[in-house]
Amino acid sequence: MKNHVQQKERVPTYQSKVTQIDQAVFFCYNTSSQRVPVGIVKHFTFCNNDSITFIATHLPVTEIQWQSFAGELHFYNKNIPDSLVLQGIGKVSFNEEVTVLFKIQHAVCNGKHIADTPGAHALFVSLLKPSLAFYKKGSELLLQIFRRKTNSVFQ
Repeated sequence: MKNHVQQKERVPTYQSKVTQIDQAVFFCYNTSSQRVPVGIVKHFTFCNNDSITFIATHLPVTEIQWQSFAGELHFYNKNIPDSLVLQGIGKVSFNEEVTVLFKIQHAVCNGKHIADTPGAHALFVSLLKPSLAFYKKGSELLLQIFRRKTNSVFQ
């Protein structure tokens, strides 16, 4: 019989910083990819190592209809020398309060990248995929215009 040793799940370094700072400025990205400040949020609960929940006092009117959206949490406190930025995907549930489940994709502490969660890039690519075709067509159009201009100038 094999001896199975259960490995303890490693706690990310940002989890202790979130607990220590315990306040953040919450931003969400709208359909125009503009960062919209939502407000200051406090008292975070970790569901697992890559998900955090918090209560938002309000959401921008245009974003209320969204089921999920890209967002950022900027943690800093003037009495604590560290700062932390968590980037990820937020999902809103409307119970008695507006609760946000935030799935962490990237973590940056004091300007240094400290963590990626598995599948982070795949999720961002899936969110951006509809826009990629639009940008590709636009860039191809620009290339054709510049080719015509350079050909006419050098002929």
